[in-house]
Amino acid sequence: YGAVLLSFLGALHWGFEFAGYGGQKGYSRLSLGALPVVWGWSTLALDPINALIAQWVGFTGLWYADLRATNAGWGT
Repeated sequence: YGAVLLSFLGALHWGFEFAGYGGQKGYSRLSLGALPVVWGWSTLALDPINALIAQWVGFTGLWYADLRATNAGWGT
């Protein structure tokens, strides 16, 4: 479930980039959209406790990256 949620949250950045919302940011925004997908789905290869820890790190990291992107004006 966490892998799917991380994928969805990453996909939002792809949609924003294709729609031009906040301007065109190019590969930096596209990679911000792809990294949560790769991170989230790779946690499925771990045992449950380590997967939970890794997904928590992924959600926290994505929250921080989204916060910085918003403060940089990517969402306005």
